[in-house]
Amino acid sequence: MNEMAMLANLLNNPEQAEFLDIRKEWFTNRSLGEIACAVKRVGRFEHVVEVYEDLLENKVSGISLEDLEMIANDPQKDSASFDLMSRLLHKEWLDKQIKKAMAEFQVDARNKHLAKVKALIQERDEIQSEDCSGNLAEQADDFKELLYSEQKTTIETFPSLAKRIGGGFRGGQLVTIGARSGVGKTLVSLSFLNDFVNRDRAVRADFFSLEMTTFEIMNRIISNRASINSLLLVDYTNLSPENKDKAMRTYQDFATNYDVGIYDQRLQTLGAIKRKIKQRRQETNGKYVAFIDYAGLINVEGVSNGGDSSGRIKMNIITRELKLLATELDCPIFLLAQLNRGLEYRQDKTPTLADLKESGSLEQDSSMVFFISKDNDDKNHAYLDIAKNRIGMTDRLDFYMNPAYMEFREYDAE
Repeated sequence: MNEMAMLANLLNNPEQAEFLDIRKEWFTNRSLGEIACAVKRVGRFEHVVEVYEDLLENKVSGISLEDLEMIANDPQKDSASFDLMSRLLHKEWLDKQIKKAMAEFQVDARNKHLAKVKALIQERDEIQSEDCSGNLAEQADDFKELLYSEQKTTIETFPSLAKRIGGGFRGGQLVTIGARSGVGKTLVSLSFLNDFVNRDRAVRADFFSLEMTTFEIMNRIISNRASINSLLLVDYTNLSPENKDKAMRTYQDFATNYDVGIYDQRLQTLGAIKRKIKQRRQETNGKYVAFIDYAGLINVEGVSNGGDSSGRIKMNIITRELKLLATELDCPIFLLAQLNRGLEYRQDKTPTLADLKESGSLEQDSSMVFFISKDNDDKNHAYLDIAKNRIGMTDRLDFYMNPAYMEFREYDAE
């Protein structure tokens, strides 16, 4: 957040400081933190010279009266509530402390360091929960607007699935799609994306691939939309002139007429992915959905990728942060996940929630969990198992899957 703008607002409204929970260590600029604490100590004042005198009295150096006057006259004053600004400062400071504590845990994986990480995460969650007052009367107008609105807020999907999830996907949902390696997680997620934008071109969709390039993802989309065998698109020299023209037309139509973004391995960290999702979501007032392929490849700043403990901590952070992001931005986020290898050696290969890698946080934070599996006798017969569904029933649905043309559709759909 803009610390200078917040402080300018505080210097012009010092009476608010009395009720403000604020500490100097929360500021990235320590001098600004010292000034904020001085304002809190002084309380109401007529001129910033009183704050300057408090700083001198408390032996805080390096801040002049001219500095205070310049800050107070900052034209970029933050108009947000002081309570909200304080919570934002506190949360950003806690995020840094969590990364630092996780780095300590990497070096020395003792219980005391793990306990510190958990305590800091809990403190951050408590701050975020304060944003919800729980006062129903305050939210009556919002409820009325939603109740009488003629505009659909759901993202429509395959009819057989829609019947079981209340008509479609909604804001605030974290949807996990799990499958064994090679079964077709990417194919299925791209089929969902295609289905969403085909039903409603106003849907803005983003696909984050952490293992494929942008063109590799586009090849799969082109294969499906242009009915070109996906194997031919592995090497463009395999394509006939006719298919090359068809592929180019399909690419241009998709890029021009659909609001879809595809992001490759250059966005590998959780922080970078969150920033891009926020940017894209805030640019539209309409429907938005994001897909991330896949959870195990996301890097979390400050957490190494080795060891069971690191894996659990990393997955806890990923699922919790993405769930909070989906709620904050009022959009569904789809997270792809690998299943444990142990499933390969079971006689019954029907996936269960326990088969999710680091299943605890994935199961807990997900609004829905879907599993994809294939029929043993029919290579084009696939199953979508609704293993978790907070707003409806669990069930097994039949789908037709054809990797050659990147098809995934309801089994009886034409």
